[in-house]
Amino acid sequence: MDTRGLSAVTEIKRFGLDRNIDGMVVDRMAYAKNIVEELLELFGHDIPKESRVKLDKVVYMMFCTAPIDAPYEKSVPVHDQIDALADNAVFSMTEMLKYGYDPEKVLLEVAKEINSREGMIINGKFEKYVDEISVAKWHRADFHNCKL
Repeated sequence: MDTRGLSAVTEIKRFGLDRNIDGMVVDRMAYAKNIVEELLELFGHDIPKESRVKLDKVVYMMFCTAPIDAPYEKSVPVHDQIDALADNAVFSMTEMLKYGYDPEKVLLEVAKEINSREGMIINGKFEKYVDEISVAKWHRADFHNCKL
């Protein structure tokens, strides 16, 4: 797919809309689990599917029972949740800049990759099909042309 002239946000939004993610119920724990899983990947840990139940427990402990000074609030205003999500996007994009990569180009590559995959939503996470035919259709993100 030629992505010239497309915005990364538009293409990532297309991924969500095509899979009806916009109609799903908000699940902060599923989101937190996905973020923690990706952070673990940043440090070289690839969490296999069979270990995700264990990851659920770790995330619950981190966010719902952690003995930190800030109190746990079950009800957080939507505005504050959106602000936190946006801040996470900003942190991720500025971190890409530190590596010397253009976040717009990186996200367009990722959008091409995720939009090339078929799969289904399971427990709030898009699970890609990994059969031979599906895998053959995948675009692999290539970040070589994404440097600043």
